[in-house]
Amino acid sequence: MSHSSRFKIIKRGFISLFALAFLYGAVIFFPSFLYTYQYQNENIVIYSDEKLPSNIDKLSLTILERIKKSAYYNAQHEYRIFISNENWRWRLIANLRPDAGGFNIEFCPNNSFIRPSVIAENRIIPPRATMADAADRDLVYFISHEITHGMMVNSTGLFTSLSKTKSWIKEGYADLIGKKSFDYASNLAQLKSHEKRLQISSGLYVRYHLALVYLIEKKGLSFAEIVDKNPPLEEVIDEMLALK
Repeated sequence: MSHSSRFKIIKRGFISLFALAFLYGAVIFFPSFLYTYQYQNENIVIYSDEKLPSNIDKLSLTILERIKKSAYYNAQHEYRIFISNENWRWRLIANLRPDAGGFNIEFCPNNSFIRPSVIAENRIIPPRATMADAADRDLVYFISHEITHGMMVNSTGLFTSLSKTKSWIKEGYADLIGKKSFDYASNLAQLKSHEKRLQISSGLYVRYHLALVYLIEKKGLSFAEIVDKNPPLEEVIDEMLALK
């Protein structure tokens, strides 16, 4: 094969990859055409590819209640949630992360995507038979969690979010806002006894959440101060464990 032929093949490959990336980006930025049903409550809009159940009003009120706890909440922003129940649609949207409960892409912070769910029962359908901490991680949790990521990007800016703010802080805060309640003493005891759900390998964000609660409630830091200081996670954990 000549040098010219190889160059043409490589060029076509790059063009194809660019076209696919462009199309995926277009779907992420403007996904509403894929969803037939929608419901709006104040500034959150929930889209679904299945008819929304009668309890969507109650669920949306709970979501609003949770995200309004955050100083990053902005009543002028519209927060859009897209729930994909058909498997092909979720795989198209989720792309390389089909096992995720949901996701928010920082380049498009006001769009959040949620995996197949049983909306009437306020739960996602997990990718495997069981899901850790299912009672605390209902559908409202996942939606509130992903909206929180978007709210943070809108407030701190894309550059700060991508290059400065540590992942544990972003995920811990989304976990904090997403959950109805959190027992600091119980989770600290579990950390000390090396319970799996408090380990990073568990895939849960409880360890991050616990560290943030320590900094906010025990040390009196605001979340803005934590973002500014951007401390290493294990440094915070060691300090917390050292307390009598």
